[in-house]
Amino acid sequence: MDFMLLADGAKMTVGEKFSLGGSTFLLGVAMVFVVLGILIGFITIIKLIMAASAKRKIKKLETKDKKAIEAPLAAVSSAKSNDDEIAAAISAAIAMIYAEENRATSKSVKFKVRSIKEIR
Repeated sequence: MDFMLLADGAKMTVGEKFSLGGSTFLLGVAMVFVVLGILIGFITIIKLIMAASAKRKIKKLETKDKKAIEAPLAAVSSAKSNDDEIAAAISAAIAMIYAEENRATSKSVKFKVRSIKEIR
């Protein structure tokens, strides 16, 4: 098609004008979808690269965490065996406090430790 006809629109027929308009429309729509496809491709590639790097970072952190966790696990297991002793010490301390309060106020305070829960 001769684009010089665009400068002189009066010489174009209605069919030629619709043909030129339709081809321009189709070219514009095609360009939009091609560019969108390229952008989607780039985003997908970047997403895959980021996921791969995140997996590598997680593996590195897991190996460091395993080493960091192994040492305190031994201390935690020995601490669990001392829980009964700690509970007995807390109960004795509470009993002493209430015994002193009983002497000071000469009232009968009945106190029992039913459970000890760790507060975090």
